[in-house]
Amino acid sequence: MEIEKIIEQNGLAGEEGTLLVQEFTSVELTVKEWKEKAFSIVVADKTQVTEMQMAKIVCKKFSEMRLNIEQRRKEIGDPAFRKYKAINAIAKYYQALIEPIEKHLKLQADFLRIESEKEVERLRLEAEVKAEEVRIENERKEKLLNSRRIELARYAQYGEPVISSETTEEQYQAILSNLQEAKNQHEVEQEQVRLENKRLEEEATAREAQMLREREVAATKLREQEEMAQIAAEKQAEKIELERKAREAQMLREREEAARQAAIQAEKIELERKAREAIEQELQAQKDAKEKSIKDKEIAAQVVRDLEEKAQKQEAYQKWLLDNNFDSGSMRVVTTGRKSELWLKISEYIAD
Repeated sequence: MEIEKIIEQNGLAGEEGTLLVQEFTSVELTVKEWKEKAFSIVVADKTQVTEMQMAKIVCKKFSEMRLNIEQRRKEIGDPAFRKYKAINAIAKYYQALIEPIEKHLKLQADFLRIESEKEVERLRLEAEVKAEEVRIENERKEKLLNSRRIELARYAQYGEPVISSETTEEQYQAILSNLQEAKNQHEVEQEQVRLENKRLEEEATAREAQMLREREVAATKLREQEEMAQIAAEKQAEKIELERKAREAQMLREREEAARQAAIQAEKIELERKAREAIEQELQAQKDAKEKSIKDKEIAAQVVRDLEEKAQKQEAYQKWLLDNNFDSGSMRVVTTGRKSELWLKISEYIAD
């Protein structure tokens, strides 16, 4: 059973272990028996009242079982716990008495080892101090070297001196002095170059000013020549313009005269055309009137002929009705008694 494994794993064997097995075996059997029944109760709907009641009853049983186990745990475990606490208190009391004595004796027995460890520690501390002093000195030298390199960087164009952290102050000052002297010499040379460039620039400026004045004089002469040429060109253009306007005025007068003569001629032609048209229209009107009179007479003669023919047909139709004893009530002719003859005769006389 599982309880036996737990007791064995906690190192509790013999009579005490057997008593615990006897005490809690019934609990394990009961739990295993009711476990499957408990998990078979599943409520998924509010109408499952019976399942909810069963769950409540079984839950109460397991609650009682849990409380009983807790009560037995206290009943069995409390005396053992008090015994455990008493044993711990006794052990601590005797340990407090023994530890100072044991510590003193260990110090006496290990005197040589302790002294040796103290010496080793002293040497270690001295080595650390020396190493720290070396580190600080190296750091100082490195900072000084960086500072010197920064200062010498200003003279880089005058030389490339080699320095290190071991370069002495005297050596450094000699290097710095040489570079400063090279710089001063360079500045003197540069000043000479500047003055020479300034002189050349002033001479070039003077030459440029002279050339500018000469160009201005030439430009002035050129402008005067251009102005004179412009005035001459304007006068020539004015003369040409006056001649053009005179020609245009003469041409305009000639065109106006030609237009006036053309208008007179056109008016004369138009009057002649209108006179011809009036004569032609009068002749055409006389002709149309004559033709219309003839046509009207023909139409009137045809109308007279049509009326006479229609009267003759009407007279012949009335005569036929009388000859055939026409009955207007039955719309039949007595001689035949058939309507069809009547309609044939009507269509014959009234057909136009």
